[in-house]
Amino acid sequence: MIAAVRNEEILRFIREQELCTIAELTNRFKVSKATVHRVLNDLDAAGQVRKVRGGVRFSEGAGLEKSFDARLKQQTSEKNTIARSAFRYVHEGSTIFLGSGTTIACLARELAQNFKGPLSVVTDSPMVVLELLHTPHIKVICTGGELQYDLNTFAGPLAYDAMDRLQFGTAFISAAALSKERGIMTAQAILVRLLGKIIERADEVNLLVDHTKFAKIAPLAIAPLSSVNRIVTDEEIDSEVRESIRSAGLELVTG
Repeated sequence: MIAAVRNEEILRFIREQELCTIAELTNRFKVSKATVHRVLNDLDAAGQVRKVRGGVRFSEGAGLEKSFDARLKQQTSEKNTIARSAFRYVHEGSTIFLGSGTTIACLARELAQNFKGPLSVVTDSPMVVLELLHTPHIKVICTGGELQYDLNTFAGPLAYDAMDRLQFGTAFISAAALSKERGIMTAQAILVRLLGKIIERADEVNLLVDHTKFAKIAPLAIAPLSSVNRIVTDEEIDSEVRESIRSAGLELVTG
């Protein structure tokens, strides 16, 4: 069984049972305790379950997109690694789009500290603006719009109108969940149209996601996985997921 599919089935089973033991999961899915613990660690980090002594409980109130501040504290090492890997795809004199994800904020910080040449950045993220506030060699253009406080992004009609006028070559975005079969997903309806416009306008799309995003399902589809050119993630990505992504013809970069 492909790891991503197995992880989805494990999550579905936990949701149905609400509370189950490690032994139940190993017996039902015919996998080792080590595999179960690895899956549960990823689901726990993603806020979808809560590990308890000897088992796991479904986290009913856990949102796929928590507040920006909460997400900023998760997988910090992986996000910094991903940002450093993505840095090499930013070229002097180009115009790029930086999205509003926490991993993208890490990339903005990497650019502020280490990118020395001229660059133009279009963004819908207040955090990206703040990270690039003292880099006069990097021109920053903000979409504007209504600030979504929990998501730390600008959205709404003003942002959509701005996106129709702004030009950029390469986009760096993130997502709450993704899979080969279901594509790029989100739990926030307000992000669907905005991310769709970004993907539509970009010549090249880089999707920056840590390994936990491959273990999730979100209710809203943004675009098929084929709409991105490159996925940049960390080394913790499951080997079966890694092969599945590459077999789809996508470039996969691991830090």
